[in-house]
Parts: sequence; C-alpha cells; structure tokens
Amino acid sequence: MSHPGHSWENSLMERWWNDFKLIWLAKRARTETLEELEESVKESIEYCNTQRAYASKNGLTAEKFRVQTA
Repeated sequence: MSHPGHSWENSLMERWWNDFKLIWLAKRARTETLEELEESVKESIEYCNTQRAYASKNGLTAEKFRVQTA
C-alpha cells in the first residue's frame, strides 16, 4: 500500500497485475483450484523475467536488462 499522495510507490505492482490479467490470464483457461492459480502466477513471473522482451528495455528481457546494467 502506498502512502497517501504517493501512488507511484505501488506502480510496479499495479503494472505487473495489469499485464498478468490482460496478457497472461486472458490467453489461458480459467484455473479451477488455488494450486493451479499459484502455478499460473509462478509461470507468469518466470515468463516476464526471462522470456518477455520489453520495448522500454531496448528489446531485452528483464533478466538480461538487469545483468547489462550491473
């Protein structure tokens, strides 16, 4: 939760949640159990970090971008 007047504090999580709903869940079958949902979240995090290229990161994945900037 962000402090009042500081909505940018929570913007990273809000962005991920938006991508998760619009990109990840929209293209998959609805989960039936909590375990399936947990597995879907883990797969989504793995995908976003290691496979999805971002235009804002010069076409690199988040993982490659972090390695490059370190």
